[in-house]
Amino acid sequence: MYCPLCQAEYKPEIKHCADCNVTLVETLPPELPLEEIKWVLVGTLQGKTYAEMITEILDQEHIAHFIKSDVLTATFNISGLGSTGGRVKLYVPENKLAIAREILTGLID
Repeated sequence: MYCPLCQAEYKPEIKHCADCNVTLVETLPPELPLEEIKWVLVGTLQGKTYAEMITEILDQEHIAHFIKSDVLTATFNISGLGSTGGRVKLYVPENKLAIAREILTGLID
């Protein structure tokens, strides 16, 4: 049995996810190839370092994501600007947007 949200695996006799409080399913749907995923903006973060800390939270929750730096940071790889003053956009698959926003409440703009 699997949780359809966090994708945790459970023993067959368990029927609800302890973390997400949803009914478990017998199999998970196949994941879409990256090129078929519709990515949506979760929010904008202050700097690449902060964005990397936020993505660690999403990693722990098994939520796919990517960050996109502002044009100066991305073009010139200026770590000073990316660490403190640059803006970084955080994206997740559309079907994970609600749970990502819930997890990151108060942490993103």
